[in-house]
Amino acid sequence: MPVIHKRTDYTIDGPDLGTPITMHELQQLADRAGSHYFERGTLRFFRSRIGATVYTRPDGWYFVTSEQFVGSSGAQPRRYSLRKATYKADGETLTFTIDTVGEFQAYESGRAAARAVPGKGDQ
Repeated sequence: MPVIHKRTDYTIDGPDLGTPITMHELQQLADRAGSHYFERGTLRFFRSRIGATVYTRPDGWYFVTSEQFVGSSGAQPRRYSLRKATYKADGETLTFTIDTVGEFQAYESGRAAARAVPGKGDQ
């Protein structure tokens, strides 16, 4: 299920999909949209880490995350997911979406998740 955030209190302009951006710029875009996805408290709660590389594609920006579940039996191994961020600015409404590409925590390493970026072999 995608994580969708909408903010309607001001006009915003941002990069077109397919425009290369940095992870910092992606985090700023999410923040302007009212998303809590990249906030320190959210990351701490889910024991998440965000990869530094953003893979730009015509349909959005792909990046790798990892999460580590800690239950009553202790910490489970860290697993990795591939994510895709998109946004749409329509007048004064900004819709920011982060989807999990494939299965959540489908990969044993960040490198394996990065290999799953669509068109990665074309770079």
